Amino acid sequence: MTALTRATGAIAAVALLVGCSTAPDATAPVPGGLPRTSATGATASPDPAGSSASPATSRISSSPGGSALTVRLGRRTLVSPPGYTKVGTVAHLVPAPFTALTTFSAPPSARGLPHAYILAVSLTVSVPVEHAFSVRGWCDATATRVGHPHPYASGQVLLSSQNPVPGRTVEQKRTRLVLGRALVEVPPDGGHCTLEISPRTEGVAGSHLDVVRGAVSLTPVAVVTIGIQTSRVIVGAHGSVRRVAVAVSPLHASGSARLTAHGEIEVTDCYGDSQYGSCPVTAFGSSTVSARLAIERVDASGAVCHVSYGPARAVLVTPYEHHAKLTLAPYPEPAGALCGPRARTWIEVHRTAGNEMEVESSASAGQPLTLAWLDR
Repeated sequence: MTALTRATGAIAAVALLVGCSTAPDATAPVPGGLPRTSATGATASPDPAGSSASPATSRISSSPGGSALTVRLGRRTLVSPPGYTKVGTVAHLVPAPFTALTTFSAPPSARGLPHAYILAVSLTVSVPVEHAFSVRGWCDATATRVGHPHPYASGQVLLSSQNPVPGRTVEQKRTRLVLGRALVEVPPDGGHCTLEISPRTEGVAGSHLDVVRGAVSLTPVAVVTIGIQTSRVIVGAHGSVRRVAVAVSPLHASGSARLTAHGEIEVTDCYGDSQYGSCPVTAFGSSTVSARLAIERVDASGAVCHVSYGPARAVLVTPYEHHAKLTLAPYPEPAGALCGPRARTWIEVHRTAGNEMEVESSASAGQPLTLAWLDR
């Protein structure tokens, strides 16, 4: 990762998932910094960092609105314009134009309501020189364009960004596998979905990028509540292993229905002299964080009666990747956890080794980078 890349603050995502399981921690920090009583009766310590989340406001169908579909992407070569121009000794970033990779149709809703899909992309690319690119997608109405606000919307959303580099090492190859995912809302009458990419070099000369293979998919999902991280959070400051709750969803009146939690975080390894986002100046090196989903049940009196945790997953981010997207496996609510009529979810994150790590926020410009949600 070049100093120029860090200076532009580009957000990138490539996933390296390392599976591991840990026992639920009843004393984990509380979302939003509010004291709570754990499932074992012990009082948990409040999280000073807190969490900033906002609920989805769109009216959606309470059940999946259509069938899953997958579109395969063939090999394709794209022209990559230079990413920078120089004026004297100063380099200036040049935004890259987007090019469509594919378009496809989303089915209409049988219930006459907007319905939610997980829009996911997987790309393997090849580059002769260091690149930067973003991948975005959206689904528009077939007849009438609608534009709900991000991130649970028909407007365009950033699925992933990355800085792929040439080379044969594991770390170099890993930069060229790009995974991205977002929640999108499809209008009642269906829609046309588009996937675009914007490659550029990390220098003052142009080049090209090869899309070796890829796929984009739509998977229907019945979302009941969603937590969106709206501020950047540093984990592992000064060697801390404190657990932090991010992407905390609002409470949802789910009754006795068992729910499933989903979520993902975008993380950035803090290293070097140049500051990125909220990162402090640190030594050159890698960072490892662990994350897991949580589901909390609240009884009729408003007291927390059960908290359950999904298996933990760790991600190691090296200076080659700099950024990583960690997608957590769906976590079904345990059968014995239905002690209250309301539920919410969040993602618990903590540093396990190396430098500080920044958990990226979901910006208003259409970047669903760190979010968690419950579905039926």
